[in-house]
Amino acid sequence: MLAKQWRCGLVWVALLALLCPLAQAQVRRFGSAPITVRIEGFVGQKPAGAVTEATWVVRVQGEECTLQVMQLQVLAGNTAYFNIIEALTPYTYAFTVYGDAQALRTLTQAPPNQNIAIIANAQMAQLPGLLFISSIELLTEPTPTTLPTPRGPE
Repeated sequence: MLAKQWRCGLVWVALLALLCPLAQAQVRRFGSAPITVRIEGFVGQKPAGAVTEATWVVRVQGEECTLQVMQLQVLAGNTAYFNIIEALTPYTYAFTVYGDAQALRTLTQAPPNQNIAIIANAQMAQLPGLLFISSIELLTEPTPTTLPTPRGPE
């Protein structure tokens, strides 16, 4: 009886040893190096007919802000834009946002559906991540309802 329990335990240990690396491979790991990104989108709720790549809730000075991501580009870093989107999907908050006071005001006080372009460094060693805004500007074109549909994996 004891030998049977021992063999059963050994089988479980072997299965766990095989399955643990597979489970860890599913989790996207980002190094400690920042990823420089360009985010085009707008703040607020998505209007009818608008297609976005992601909807992120970000924390700006302790306040919630909904950021509709129309286009995400990785400018520097060893990952693809869709890996970032996929990694942030399960989190309530995608990023805590930092930057100078003017950049944070531009983000939080942008009129609804006003297109913005953000250049930032994303630190994603731990998720949700940290987003350090380098620059932010208000865009005039295109409007959220006339943007092309999101692109597929690169």
